[in-house]
Amino acid sequence: MFSFAYHKFYAYVKMHIRENYAGYANSVSELAAGQGWSSSLKQCVSAIRQNKWYPTRNKIISLGIHLSMEQDQIDEMLELAHMEPLCAKNIFESVIMYILSDASLSNMLDSSAEQFDPDDLIKYTRKVLTDLDLPGLESFVTELSEKNDE
Repeated sequence: MFSFAYHKFYAYVKMHIRENYAGYANSVSELAAGQGWSSSLKQCVSAIRQNKWYPTRNKIISLGIHLSMEQDQIDEMLELAHMEPLCAKNIFESVIMYILSDASLSNMLDSSAEQFDPDDLIKYTRKVLTDLDLPGLESFVTELSEKNDE
């Protein structure tokens, strides 16, 4: 019953990885290694592949950023995980919404664009969150590997 409840969520994440990262990595583990994913994010993707991960809100948001998703795609993942979409009343989520909006306007999220780099959104998110220095964001920022900073 648990697996069935999140089946569409798991399928959505798998589809997004397959469609948008085929030219950048031959496998999820190769993508994770290339982007320097945290061990907890690698574990959650491994569990998604096995249809057994219980999604947490911040991990879903982090996964969406690592997969260069737009806000509507992250909102869809949250909905598939039986959660509310990103909320502007939450300071952290409003910053994420700003980052995603700005990244979309900057054409940073278009995986079909010639200059697309799957690491750009991670770098940009880390920079914005670090510059803001908001309390309580340290754990989320640690999900965004420093390996990608230039």
